[in-house]
Amino acid sequence: MIERYTSRRQFGKKQYSIYGTSRTQLLAAPYAPQRSKSSTSNINAKQAISEELSNTGFTAQYPTLNDYSTPDWIIPGGSFSYQNAPPMKVIARLTSTAGSVIIPARDSDTLNIQPRYPASPRKWNDATMDRIIPASLVISLNASWRPEPEYNAVYISGTHAGVAVNVKRQGSAGNEPAPDILEDWLTETQVNTERGRNELAKGGNQSVTTIEIPLTDSNTAPGLVEPGQLVEVRDSLLNGTSNNWRALCLATSIGSSGGKVTQRLELERHY
Repeated sequence: MIERYTSRRQFGKKQYSIYGTSRTQLLAAPYAPQRSKSSTSNINAKQAISEELSNTGFTAQYPTLNDYSTPDWIIPGGSFSYQNAPPMKVIARLTSTAGSVIIPARDSDTLNIQPRYPASPRKWNDATMDRIIPASLVISLNASWRPEPEYNAVYISGTHAGVAVNVKRQGSAGNEPAPDILEDWLTETQVNTERGRNELAKGGNQSVTTIEIPLTDSNTAPGLVEPGQLVEVRDSLLNGTSNNWRALCLATSIGSSGGKVTQRLELERHY
């Protein structure tokens, strides 16, 4: 969807810059109306999202990634309420409650609601990769060190209704707790546990590594790398040993220069 443009004219030259955004912006301000709602009866989270998308032409999907998907859960009557919010704000809140993110489809009015971490970083060695990037394709690489506290437990609880769950990293003593998370819509063990898994996955020694590679067509690997995908970078050999590493794609930007089209990837790499 084209939101705006700018123009510039000078002698012998005319230039336009066009700014676009995903059509999902139609579900947010200022395009979508703000509404208020209070459900007096029990409602499922996915049902609540469907109601927000009713009569908009948009649909939601919940892909399963490496055995994880966004759970559905019951929000008791009286707990699901909001004021003066467009549909996307409500959907984003439901999504983040479960530790998930929204990835708009590129070629349809579909919201892919999927876990922030398709697999926990400690399990990436055994996880299925979405894209493989050989070292020969890497044009440039820059890394920014970004260590985070390495918590191994987190207390997740509803406020007025629901359950409280102490989520611990498998195999740990759970003796390094993260700050408690208390939210109205955390009302069932399944969603609280998945939220906790994604919260704990954020921690540890890590970097945001930016690499630039060619944008290949769909018949030539790796193709377009999209946010939310797990990738393996097959780095060069060091002392005869493979230096391959795995990461989560956070963002993708596409540029062109001199007839060459490239993609710049921001990758979250854990050590």
